[in-house]
Amino acid sequence: MAFLVCPTCGAEYHALISDPKTWYAERYPDVAVGSVVPGLCFDCFPDLAVGDIVDIRNHGEPLDGQTVSVQKIVLDPAGCGAIYFVRLPNGRDRALARCNLSKHREALDADPPAPPKDGYF
Repeated sequence: MAFLVCPTCGAEYHALISDPKTWYAERYPDVAVGSVVPGLCFDCFPDLAVGDIVDIRNHGEPLDGQTVSVQKIVLDPAGCGAIYFVRLPNGRDRALARCNLSKHREALDADPPAPPKDGYF
């Protein structure tokens, strides 16, 4: 198992790796197997583009959980990141960092997952 911290949003998670020794040796040869390493989380991994539907997160009330669309992306010419301008439901635009956005997934709005079947665990 590998332990990771997302360098974009700070989320801590673990990844089930079938061969952790090889995985660490290939990606982080100077780090001990089982150590915490950087890795983009599921929410930060996808690139965002103008027109994408995203959810606001890690920003605070009342914006957290709102679903909005990306209107404009401004990239820093030095390569240190981008600012994403989104249109809020009230019609105002807001500038947010990538760590405050996750790509909206329709599956989250669908039916809740089925409970585990007997004997599953």
